[in-house]
Amino acid sequence: MRYGNLCIAAHNYKNDTFFSNISKLETNDKIKITDNFGITLEYETYDIKKANQNDLSCINQATNSLREITLITCDSSNDNFRIIVKAREKTNGKQ
Repeated sequence: MRYGNLCIAAHNYKNDTFFSNISKLETNDKIKITDNFGITLEYETYDIKKANQNDLSCINQATNSLREITLITCDSSNDNFRIIVKAREKTNGKQ
C-alpha cells in the first residue's frame, strides 16, 4: 500500500469542466477517486485555502504515513493565487 500526497492540478474554467466547481467544496466534504482497476478511495477534505501562485508547500510528501490528495487550481478571480484543497483518505469510517 502506498502512502503520500497525490497532487492533482487542473484548470478552473467557468463551464462545469475540470475544477470549475472547486469553490463549492467545504471542510469535511467527501471526494471519491476511482482508479483504472475500478477501485474507489474516499477522501475527506480538511483544509481549503488560497496560496500564492509560487508557493509549492502544498505538494509536500510528508504525510505521516497517511494517504492524502491535494487538488490545485487557479483562482479564477485572481491570477496571482491558487486554490488548494487537501483531503485525507477515509478508512473504516475514520481518517
